[in-house]
Parts: sequence; C-alpha cells; structure tokens
Amino acid sequence: MAETTQNYYRSKEPGNYAGSDLDLSTLFRVMWRRKISILFFLILGVTVTFVSLSYMKPLYTSQAVILIQNNAGKLAIKDLSQLIKSKSLNTDFVLTEIEIIKSRNMVSQVVKRLGLIDDPELSNHTHVPQNDQNFKALLVDGTTFESLPPETLDAKVSMTINKFLERLRVVSIPGSTAVQINFTSENPYKSAIITNAIVDIYTNQKISEQTRLQQRLSEWFDERLHNLREQALETDRKMQKYKIEHELTEDQTDIISTNHLNKLNEQLTAAQLKKSEVAVTLQQLNKPDDFENIEALTSNDVNFGILKNLRLEELRLKTEISDLSNRYGPKHPVIKKKKSEIDTIQKSLRSEVQEIKNALNTEIKIADAKAKDLERQIRSNIKNISNNADTLMILRELEREADSAELALRTFLETYKNIAWQDMLPGSGVQVISDASVPTHPSFPNSPLFLLLSAFISLFLGMSFAIFREHVAKN
Repeated sequence: MAETTQNYYRSKEPGNYAGSDLDLSTLFRVMWRRKISILFFLILGVTVTFVSLSYMKPLYTSQAVILIQNNAGKLAIKDLSQLIKSKSLNTDFVLTEIEIIKSRNMVSQVVKRLGLIDDPELSNHTHVPQNDQNFKALLVDGTTFESLPPETLDAKVSMTINKFLERLRVVSIPGSTAVQINFTSENPYKSAIITNAIVDIYTNQKISEQTRLQQRLSEWFDERLHNLREQALETDRKMQKYKIEHELTEDQTDIISTNHLNKLNEQLTAAQLKKSEVAVTLQQLNKPDDFENIEALTSNDVNFGILKNLRLEELRLKTEISDLSNRYGPKHPVIKKKKSEIDTIQKSLRSEVQEIKNALNTEIKIADAKAKDLERQIRSNIKNISNNADTLMILRELEREADSAELALRTFLETYKNIAWQDMLPGSGVQVISDASVPTHPSFPNSPLFLLLSAFISLFLGMSFAIFREHVAKN
C-alpha cells in the first residue's frame, strides 16, 4: 500500500514529495482513504464528551432584576457638565449598592434566614480549625473578638459565606440603574429561592433604613424648631427689659405704663408666632392624605399629640412588619393583622386631621384679630418712647436682633412647608423588575456546545492523524 502511494505521487509530480504541498483534490483523496480513521476519532471524541457530560452535576442559575432609584439625583440638570456629573454619581451609587448586596453581612442574613449553614452544597467543614478558641481571647485595638459579628468568629458560618459568594454574581445593566442578581446551585428550586431571598432582604433593609432616617429627621426638626423659638423669645425679652430699665414712655401719667407696654409687645410677639405656627400647620394638614409630615407639626395641643402618637404607632407597626417579613414572609397572619391595624390608624388620622383643620381656622381668625388690636394699641402709645439718641440706637439694635430671630424661625417653617418630606430623604428606593423563576435548563454544562466543540476537535485530530499516516506511508 505504501509503495503504491509513493508511485502515485511520483507520477503526479516528479521529484521528492516531502518538499511539495498537497493541493485540495489530493487532500480530499487522502481524507477519503482515511475516512475510517477520521470517523473513529469523531465517534470516540463525541462519545467521551457525552459520557463525561453525563457524570457532571448540572448547575442552574436563577436571575432577578431590580431597579435602584437614587432620589438624590433628581435635581434639575441645567447644562452638560451637570448631566455628566449626575451620570457619574448614578454609576458610583449603583456600584456601591452592588457591594452592599455582595457584602458578608447581607449574605449572612440570607444564610441564617434559609438555614444554609449545614447545607451540603455550601458547607465544607472538613477543614474547620479546632483550636480557634485561643484566638478569640486576643485583643484587637483594646477590644476582644467577642464584640465582632458572629460570622467573623464561627468558622462554619464564614466558610459557608465564602461558598455562597462564589456562586453569587451581581452585575449592573449598562445604561441604567438596574442590577441583575444571579445565583447558581445544583438545585433549580434552591437557586430561585435564594435569589428571591436576597432581593427580599435587601428591599426590607432599605425600607428599614428609610424609616429610621425619617424618624431621625423628625427628631432633628423638633429640636431645631425648639431652639429657634427659644432664641426668638430670648431676644424679645432683652428688648422689653431694656425698655423697662430706661422707662421709654412719654410720662408717668400716661394711661399705658411701661410695664403694660412691655406686656403688649410680648403679647403681640406671642400672637404673631402663634399665628405663623398655626398657618404653617394648617398648610401642612391641607395636603391631601399626606401623613408623612405629622411628625413635624409644631403645636403642643392635645389633638396634635394624638396625631403624633398615631403616626408613631403607624411607623412602629411598619417597622414590625418589615422585621416580621424577614422572619416569616409577607403572607403570615400576624403581618395581615398588623396591616389591618395600620388601616385603622390611618382612618383615625383622617378624622382627627379634619377636626383640627376646623379648630385651626378659628384660631387663625382669633389670633389675627388680637394681633391687629395689639398693633393699634402699641402704635397709639409708641410716642411715649424717649428721644434719647443713644438709648434709641441700642433699642433699635435689640429690635433688629429680635426681628432676625423671628425671621429665622419664619424662614425655617416656610422652608419646611415648601419642601416635601420625601424630598428631604436622601436615600434610595428599590423596585423589583423581575423576580427569580425556577430555571428549566442548566447553565452549566452547555451540552450542545460541548458536543459541538468535541466534534470539531475530534474531526481536526482525525484529519491530522490521516495526514500523518499518509506522510509516514510516503516515507
């Protein structure tokens, strides 16, 4: 056979065949003569790949998509530089949220909620160190390891989290603030359950953070308002005290004494402050179904105390619902009962608000009439003030301080009235675009792709072997 092949090539092209190239027709004839060998390599490669795939454990990947909204980026964009800056801020914000989702604290909550510490797929505790108790007594910057989170001390929990993070993939979708969360598992149902648990825990955590932030803002507003009110009253007291000390009246026989004039000014200041507070409160209450601002109501009336208590009770129930959702799920009977209690509280809020609106309208009319009457009395008796230039200059300075303090109070109330409570929250919201469903096909291994690649590789090896055999036979 080898001699016949050599004679054939010598007849086609004289000279040494080793120094020449095969043309396509010659190559095709070689492949045809060696078709059995090529077919053998092809069948062998595909068979080995098929058998290997049958022994591989399939992995299933579930996917969920959430939209992370950055409320801090909703400002008006006036030029290109602001647009570029806002895009950069959104990108940084999304990357930060991705790191939060992939953090060990977040993963530890998922592991504890689903009881994955002893899961055979995620747990490999054969190499857990047995003498780690000695290290827990060490000091780190004056604090013991006992003050650290449990997952940093428990080797089993730490190793489970490491395995979990190897199967978790969180990526951002280009051109948007959407984030894709993928989790891979040998069980398709487990992969879907874990992915949805990650989304649920992350969403509840954001809600809890916003609730706590809203409570802190409410406390800050009350404290700031109290300080401004005290400052306004203190400056007014200084001004009135100065008037009394210098007897800034026309004469001692005047109908209105210095003390009475002092009282009139105090009453006018109190009436104006009362009118401003009532007007701001009424404007806040006139917003339809807006109970978010109840914490900021400035009155100390009993009815307002009831409203604040109802609102605090509503926030407490929402916090409890968030915590219970993490523990039992959103459809637990206790959660339904809590939601029913929230509906009852909101009905009570609407009823109380309507009653308070009527009372506030009456208060405004009374305060306005009282202020006008006091202003008239003060104008009619202001001529009693001495014309002493130095005394009047000091008095005007005190009056300017009082006006400045009152203006600061009014500006603060007006600013809060014009800014919606939600806009004061710099946090973000989370919207679930797509929940994770149970995958029907494994993500690894990709059997058609592996078989196709093995067929190409086997075919290439078979053809190479055929050419090699021809070359050996020629020589």
